[in-house]
Amino acid sequence: MDHMNPNTSGCLTCLDRAGFDYNAKEEVDRLLSQSMTELSFQERQMEQEDLHGVRPQLSEDAEMIQRLVDELDEHLNKLKAGTAYEAAESTDSAYVKSVDFRLMFLRCNEYDPQASAAHIVKFMDTKLKLFGKAKLVQDITLKDLDEDDREVVRNGHLQVLRGCDRSGRRIFLEYPALRSFKSLMNELRARFYIYMDGAKSPEAQHNGAVLVTYGVGTLRERLRGIGFVENAKVALSLPLRYAGLHLATDNLGHYVLLKGALAITPAKLRTRFKLHHGSHMECQYELNTYGMARELLPLTEDDEAILEYHLSWYNTRLLEEGGDGYVRWEESSNKQIDEPQPHDVLFGRKRSNTGNKRVRQLVAALSPEYDSAATKVRKRQIASSVVEEIQNTGGRFLMQPDGTDRWEEVPNLFARNKIMKHFQNQRRTSKSSASEGPSESDS
Repeated sequence: MDHMNPNTSGCLTCLDRAGFDYNAKEEVDRLLSQSMTELSFQERQMEQEDLHGVRPQLSEDAEMIQRLVDELDEHLNKLKAGTAYEAAESTDSAYVKSVDFRLMFLRCNEYDPQASAAHIVKFMDTKLKLFGKAKLVQDITLKDLDEDDREVVRNGHLQVLRGCDRSGRRIFLEYPALRSFKSLMNELRARFYIYMDGAKSPEAQHNGAVLVTYGVGTLRERLRGIGFVENAKVALSLPLRYAGLHLATDNLGHYVLLKGALAITPAKLRTRFKLHHGSHMECQYELNTYGMARELLPLTEDDEAILEYHLSWYNTRLLEEGGDGYVRWEESSNKQIDEPQPHDVLFGRKRSNTGNKRVRQLVAALSPEYDSAATKVRKRQIASSVVEEIQNTGGRFLMQPDGTDRWEEVPNLFARNKIMKHFQNQRRTSKSSASEGPSESDS
């Protein structure tokens, strides 16, 4: 597992000394230019069509799929000796030979059986290193992750966005500033899980996916490149066809990280890479030209990360995977609640419950401390203290799933982020309305 060494720490020493590595910028520019010139005119045209989402899809039929699967099997038989794929095949051949499994790789590799076979072998090797032999022949679920892995999934640094770009492609969004883990392996396993959830979608298989790394302002990378290359290797081993790779940043020092990532990126994929440098407004404008409207990005008006949909996605995954107890729908095990109690806090439309009023009072009282907090960690601690205060008085945080009349208790992490949103709203209110607390529209 040398290529996934958790002790890898990036290569930013040159930036510490000089402030900016011009050699890295020149190398990145050279790699991107060389990748494009190595393609024929027709290939360049196809890559640009893919990048802008105007490339037509190939049609499939049963005869074509069977022919490709048979050819894929022939190539796998030549490559599998001594690999994790061979171990998986000997354990449960039905899993690795299922048409759905193989189609993921064929579509990802534009129906090239030879490339798809090599990709499957690479994928299985990665899966073995991350999860062990026992997990090779099963889809990875939240149950297969430990609590530290799941915390990385929850923290929102990597999200599958609710909407697609204008070409119908799934968007994976990464906020570098939200990266946090106990060990790099926690992040690698979490990344595998999130990407594979998107890869199973027929839309992603047919249309490809877009990866956006958004590191502007307070959302910039803070871990100095730790695990950058290892994460890239995991991403490249998965059955996702990256139609576009976008880095939005206001820090030219990211060229050093790009140099390392591009060095292991297939030449053809480099042509789909775009660097957007500038302010929030400038980067969002450029992303919009590639079909990603501002409203798709989970950002507040102040360009802070929003985790609400991501947490909703996480809880949906739990429910579908039968993972009660793996994410604490705090002590409620996601049970139905027929009638909320007065001290409960009800999320949704305008509420006048006693618990909601108490939240507004606490937020108003703690707003000066919250606004003056120097770090996001401290802000989270203050918001968590509000959650704890409500729970200490017997209150719960409840919401109604869309289209239902039942109430369910939400996780503490979800409640905390809602409270942080209230603090943001409180800051915008005038002094004359401060005593009434934040808007009731969301609680």
